[in-house]
Amino acid sequence: MTQPEIEHEVRFDATAGFRFTETLRASNRPRDLNLIIEPDGSTHRLKVQTLDPELRAAFGDKIECVLPLTVEQLWGHVQECRDTWHTTVIDHQSTSGELVFQRYWDMVKAPQHLTAVLRPIAEAGSKLFLAIFQPDIDDGSQDVSVRKHIFTVLREHTVDRPLWIRCTSSRFFAPWNLIYCRKVTDDPIDPTGFWGYQHVVEHIPRDGSVLAHDLQQPGDEPLRLGINIDPGLDQWLEPLGVECLRPVLEQFESYHGVNPQRREYKAELAEAFKAGIDDHVLYFCCHAEQEGDQAVIVGKPGRLRLGDTNDDGWILPSDITLWTDGTDMARKPVVFLNACAGGQFNSVFYQGFGDRFLAKGACSVIGPQTDLPAVFGGAFARQFFARFFAGSQDNKVGTVLAELRRTFFDQYKNPLGMLYSLYRGADMFLDRAVN
Repeated sequence: MTQPEIEHEVRFDATAGFRFTETLRASNRPRDLNLIIEPDGSTHRLKVQTLDPELRAAFGDKIECVLPLTVEQLWGHVQECRDTWHTTVIDHQSTSGELVFQRYWDMVKAPQHLTAVLRPIAEAGSKLFLAIFQPDIDDGSQDVSVRKHIFTVLREHTVDRPLWIRCTSSRFFAPWNLIYCRKVTDDPIDPTGFWGYQHVVEHIPRDGSVLAHDLQQPGDEPLRLGINIDPGLDQWLEPLGVECLRPVLEQFESYHGVNPQRREYKAELAEAFKAGIDDHVLYFCCHAEQEGDQAVIVGKPGRLRLGDTNDDGWILPSDITLWTDGTDMARKPVVFLNACAGGQFNSVFYQGFGDRFLAKGACSVIGPQTDLPAVFGGAFARQFFARFFAGSQDNKVGTVLAELRRTFFDQYKNPLGMLYSLYRGADMFLDRAVN
C-alpha cells in the first residue's frame, strides 16, 4: 500500500494584517451548546446552556442536574475508552500480522480495516456517553429524571446536524470527541454518532478566558513558527518504513512568510522561554509520556523530550512555569502538541502541558488523547497547517479540525483524527494567508 502526497493550495491575500484584541470579536461563532460541569462536593453538577432554538425547546427548563461521578470514577471510564482505541485501532493487525494503522495513514485501498474497528470504538464511546450522562445510579431524587431528560435530548438532537459544542470545566476532563451518542444496536454504525466526527468540540477551563484572540504581528513581519522536535524521530521509525518529521519540515520550509525557530534540545527551548518566547505557533513533534502510558510514571507529571537522550532531558509542565517566570506568552500562540497524549488533562494525577500553556496565554492547544502512530500524526499536521495557514474565517482552528476528522474518516478510511482534542480557541484564525 503506497501513500499519496497530500494535495493542498495556499492563496496569499495581503489585504488585511494580523491584529490583536482583548474584546470578543464579531467573528466569534456563538456556541450551540455549552456543558458547564462544576464540582459538587466529591461529584459534579452539570448545567446546560444553549441559544439554539431547537435545543432550547427540547431541553425546556430541565437544564441542571448532579453528575454522580468523582474525578477518579470519571478517569476510570476515560482510560477504558482510550485503551479501547489503542488496542482496537492503533494495534489493529491485518490477516498477515501487519500493524496497518501504524504503517499507513491512507487506508482507502483497504477500507475493511475501518469496518473492523468501527463497532468496538463506537461501543467504547457509547459506554463513555452513558457513564457521564446516564450512570446506573438512582437515588430517587429529582436529579435522576432531569439527568435522563438531558441524556435523551443529547442523544436525539446532536446527531442530525453539526453543532459547535463547548465543554466548560476545570477538573472534569473527558475525550469528548470519542463519545458515541447513537444506539450501538443500530447496524451499520453511523459515524455521525461520534461527537468528534459530527461537531466542533472544544474544552475550556472554567476559570480561564474563553475569548479567541488574533495573533499580534506588526506590519509585514513573517509569522514566527516554533518547531520543537526530536530530530531522530524518523531514524527511530526506519524499521516501520515510514517518516513523520521530514515531510512536515519540508512543508514548513516551503512557506516564504514563515520565520521558523527550530529547537532540538531542552536547553534551546528553555532559552527561548526565558528570553520571552514570541512565536505565533508552537509545534511539538517529539516523544512524550503521560500517566498510564508506563507504570513507572503513574501518578507523576506528563513529560516531553526533544532530542536529548539523558534523563535530565525530559521537559515537565513545571519547567514551562519556571522558564516563563510569571510572564505570559506575548503572541497568544496556537500550540500543537503532536506527541503521545500531550494534550490530555487530569487533575487527579497531574497538571498537563495543555493546562500550563493555556495558563500562559495560548489561544488554542491541540493534542491527541493517546499516543498516535507517527505516520498519521505527520499527515494530520501537514493538512492542518495547510488549511490554517491559508487564513480567513473559513479556516478557524475549530472548523479545520472538524473538517479534517471527517476527511480522514470518509476519504482515507482512518478514524484516528478524532483523537485530536481542542482546548480553547475554536474561533482562532489568521486574517491573511501565509505565503
